[in-house]
Amino acid sequence: MSLFSQTPHVSDVQQSGKSNLQQIATSIDNSKIDNSRTTNIFTTPANEARKSSIIQDILEDIIDLEIALEATKPDTTPFDIEGKIDHNEITLYKESYEFFMGHKFIIEDRLKTLEDNGNHLASKKLFSVIRNIYHKHLDLNNPDTIIRLMQDELKRDLITNNMTSHDNVMFVPSIIFYVFAECKIFKKPPS
Repeated sequence: MSLFSQTPHVSDVQQSGKSNLQQIATSIDNSKIDNSRTTNIFTTPANEARKSSIIQDILEDIIDLEIALEATKPDTTPFDIEGKIDHNEITLYKESYEFFMGHKFIIEDRLKTLEDNGNHLASKKLFSVIRNIYHKHLDLNNPDTIIRLMQDELKRDLITNNMTSHDNVMFVPSIIFYVFAECKIFKKPPS
């Protein structure tokens, strides 16, 4: 399975030569065919731009949470994200893999933007916040329960500190998945 989406189908794009007027696509069909099922996610350019903006806002809020940064040795061993999901027996991510992978690339882009615009430790801060929450719940045996508790705690912290709205916290699960996919929480499968 490819980690990268197929080229989306864009409908109703028009351009006229007179006055150089353009119409923007009215919808984007991000269909993904995966062996036995097709996932259709219809959206609009405006919704995609709004999603990107909300994700950047919530990333900024998370990295603004107070946390002590720790020095970590980078793990450069390659791994397969789906293999890591299976190895850790996480059904929550297995069922919605394509959904989370779609947000993973937006999060990467938003973190790069933050780092390019002066917040050079954005990724490190994000990883530290999520890792600290993960370690609080590490004694539980069920990985899906750990993830749900992490999501609940992070949402609660963001709302309690008046950092984000109730609507924006809907992207917290995707941000935790991003940290998981970057191998900062849970065990990496054996090579």
